[in-house]
Amino acid sequence: GGGGGTHTVMVKSANDLRRDQMVLGCIGMMDALLQREGVDLRITTYKVTPTSHDTGLVQWVEDCIPLSQALAEYDNDLRNYLRYHSDPEMETDSDGVNLTIIDNFVRSCAGYSVASFLLGIGDRHLDNLMLSSNGRLFHVDFEYVLGNDPKPFAPPMKIVEQMVVAMGGRGSKHWLDFQRHCCKAYLILRKSAGLFVSMFDLVGDLGLSQQQRGGATNGALVADRFQLNLSREQAVQYMQGVIQESLSAIFPQVPKP
Repeated sequence: GGGGGTHTVMVKSANDLRRDQMVLGCIGMMDALLQREGVDLRITTYKVTPTSHDTGLVQWVEDCIPLSQALAEYDNDLRNYLRYHSDPEMETDSDGVNLTIIDNFVRSCAGYSVASFLLGIGDRHLDNLMLSSNGRLFHVDFEYVLGNDPKPFAPPMKIVEQMVVAMGGRGSKHWLDFQRHCCKAYLILRKSAGLFVSMFDLVGDLGLSQQQRGGATNGALVADRFQLNLSREQAVQYMQGVIQESLSAIFPQVPKP
């Protein structure tokens, strides 16, 4: 931010940070487009400055830990982490979690779910999903984009079971809010799809083999995720389908007896 304040930075090496810089630039633009329409999904971004092809500076985000650490230290329950950081003087839910914190959590989960889906961000796991003490979830490490993923059959969105549980489970008000935020963000961002398609067409190979891209340009791979041939109603159904497909990766459908 402005004002000439100091930022703590990490020095990273052996990692081409230009891709991270581009992805974070896109996520920042998505946030600006959403904010312009009055939608605040509590999106956290941080500055990345490549200093050579394999070194760079990464802005340090205060008061956050990876989900893996939050789950390890708080009995595999993100609500315990959120409750620990809640102020009992402020309005809380029945579990003692501040309403502002759970709202931050739900909105930021939606914001990053949609952003990571649209950019095809891969290799998502509990060490590169971060959670801040105010409930904001965000992603780090963007080596894999446009659907490239070291794990085969990765779901389109990384929705972790403990995230759903922290929201109150499927069918809860917060879970429905999460889906609503995802659909609303998707509809808004589709209106600016051309911007992201153009940006991706301006950059190089982004680490995808010809086989992975099937002859498609970067822009075409991004455009495919915006589903521009669909009506608004169909786009909402499509996004709900993406969420359901991602859920089935963590809650396998058990056949009814």
